Amino acid sequence: MEIVEGFQDSVDNDKNNLNREFVGKVKIILVDSPKKVYLCRRWAAAFVTLSQTLIGATNIIILFYVLSFKSEILTNLHIFLCTIGFQLLVPSGIFSFSYYNGSTIPMSEKEKKFEHIFLETVGILCCILGSTAIILETEFRLKTTVHAITGVIASCLILLSVFTGTCTNGHGVSKRIMKCIHVVTGVFGFLASSLCFVLGLFRPSVEKWVPVSSVIPFLVIFCILYTTAVVLSPLKNCMKG
Repeated sequence: MEIVEGFQDSVDNDKNNLNREFVGKVKIILVDSPKKVYLCRRWAAAFVTLSQTLIGATNIIILFYVLSFKSEILTNLHIFLCTIGFQLLVPSGIFSFSYYNGSTIPMSEKEKKFEHIFLETVGILCCILGSTAIILETEFRLKTTVHAITGVIASCLILLSVFTGTCTNGHGVSKRIMKCIHVVTGVFGFLASSLCFVLGLFRPSVEKWVPVSSVIPFLVIFCILYTTAVVLSPLKNCMKG
């Protein structure tokens, strides 16, 4: 069979890439993304990086609050551990599978999965310890505030997400269904945790602590921005299958 040397173009519809192959004694494949696709990916990567920065800034401010505001030690532990768990480690674990997360780009799928499981496990442990602290502080009297209710909902959904995540090692349709349930419960769990966090910012003790009243609205905006990025990332991967 005679091999004709030259360039042959083909389109990868799944990734919107133009593949240019040189057919000859040596086969060379050049992958060229359309300009619009490249720009979208660049903005998405920038948004993920911005979100990670805002997550860090928000957690640092809460850490300063815990260290400087005089309150019961169990209350401070609840604030610190639940914020670290729900608003730092859980979203970081979700970002592990993001195509636009710079730190995991060189990793294999197996390595990304390990990082995801590790971060989520530590995050959930922090949430459990933080919840236990406030239960002990209130002497097992459950509060019925919206902040408390959204916190319980977030915990239940994330634990359900953990359970369904352990069932994603199957094959075929069942694996895809369990993966979608895992993603959806995790996403709604994180949404509930962000709502719980925002409601906690408007507590009288926090409003009394902040030196400038505009700090709280900025923290709310930060939370909305990074929550949007965290939620969209796994949903996009789930739709791709």
